[in-house]
Parts: sequence; structure tokens; C-alpha cells
Amino acid sequence: MNFKKTAFTLAEVLIATALIGVFTVLTISTMKLFKPDKEKMMYRKVYQQIETTVQNMLNDERLYPYDENQEGFANADAIRFDGEEYGANAIKDDDGNIIDYKDSKDEPIKDFNEGKTRRQRKFLRLFKKHLSITSSSASENEFQTENRIKWYFYDWDPSDSNNSAELRIFYLADEDKGNSYYRFYISKNGNVTVGEPYSLNPERKEQMLKIYKNALEDNKNLKKEK
Repeated sequence: MNFKKTAFTLAEVLIATALIGVFTVLTISTMKLFKPDKEKMMYRKVYQQIETTVQNMLNDERLYPYDENQEGFANADAIRFDGEEYGANAIKDDDGNIIDYKDSKDEPIKDFNEGKTRRQRKFLRLFKKHLSITSSSASENEFQTENRIKWYFYDWDPSDSNNSAELRIFYLADEDKGNSYYRFYISKNGNVTVGEPYSLNPERKEQMLKIYKNALEDNKNLKKEK
């Protein structure tokens, strides 16, 4: 009587297992090659968003009217936009000291510190107006947009010719949960530059530096902060 073979030999099982392992490795490697790097895309998208927002603000005469004495974002004078007040007109004495502030209707701002704050935060408040914000902190300079991106203006007043607004971008989808961030700088003339990313985690820092350096190589218009 002839019996049909119904089982695999050990050699056949080992060969099949090895082949499955090879195909699995090849499949995963291929998927990684074609899988978009979400963080890299986020970095470039944020840069483009900052650059577009800054140029739109500077080119809008309603927000920053031309003033030969106050170039670009240095013009913190009062305007009224969408029913809200931004900035303040500084009233100075003969020695150049600010003694009072007025609003866009040339009415005195009763609180001196409020007038000062309006000038300092004109840029910040108008910048936020151009974004789709999902949540914001009470201090105004920290807020979130879609795709789990947190924006934090460490310095939000680029009106000083020797100073740039420093914007820190936290990608909240990373494992550090907001302890690492990318740096962007905005000058009073609207120039957007980038600084080295920050992280206390060496592996995370290396990953972020790669994204930062690749962006500089791929986009010749992107410049490093000096």
C-alpha cells in the first residue's frame, strides 16, 4: 500500500521560514522608502506657512502702512482691523521719551502699560490672526494648530532692528511630548531664518538635526540665523 506524503520535512519548514523572513524584511524596507516622513513634511510646511504669513502681513497696507521712519514690522502704530485694535501710537516729549499712547482714533489709551503692550504685541496678535488656531494659552504667545503642532513665541517683538522674533515649534507627535523644538526667526524686514533645533535627548536631537540640515540643502532660500 502506498502512503501519500502529508507533512513537511524539517528542512522544508526551515527554508519556508527563512523565505518568509526575507520577504518580510524586504517589504518593510520598501514601505519605509515610500512612507512619507511626516515630521520632515511638517517642518517644511511650517516654514512655508511662516514665510507666507509674514509676507502677507507686510504687503497689507491696512496692517503695516508705509512709514519711512518705521520700516516693516517696526511700525507698531495703531490700526483697526476686523473690529479690533492693534498697536498704539507713541506720544513723545521733546527729549524723545514716550509720555503717552493713543489708539487708531487718536484717543488716549488710559493705561500706559496697555499702550506699551499693544505696540509690543501688534505683530504677535496679527500673526495669529492669519492661522487656524485650535487652542491658545492665556499669555497669547503659546498656541496650537492642526496636526499637533504647538507654536511658542519665545520673543514676539521683531520691531527692534537688532532683534528678531524667535518662534519655537514643538511637534507634539514625537516621543518627547513637547520637550524638543525647532527654531525659526522673523526679522523686522520679514526675513525668515532657522536655527538649530533643541533637545536634551541625543538621539532625538540627531534626528531633528537631520531634518533641519536636509531642509537647508533642499531649499536654497532657507537661511540659518546668524
